[in-house]
Amino acid sequence: MQRFLSTVLFCAVAATGFGQDSGDLATKSARLISLERMWNQAQVDRDARAIAAMIGDRFVNTEYDGVVSNRGKFLADFADPKFSRV
Repeated sequence: MQRFLSTVLFCAVAATGFGQDSGDLATKSARLISLERMWNQAQVDRDARAIAAMIGDRFVNTEYDGVVSNRGKFLADFADPKFSRV
């Protein structure tokens, strides 16, 4: 899931970076890397509050196997120590 999210975030930043100077792109890349590190640490810590701060109210999660969940379900599963998507 981390690799998928990294790819999606990278593509979003890259798509908005065309036609802009390299300094702006470097700033966006650094921000993307920072967000990725924050997301990864929140996953390790199972910190649903940190993840909630990074996703919007209309967030929808789609897993690799097609299971879809809304923001509330995603955060509840995320915080549940018994939950596993393996």
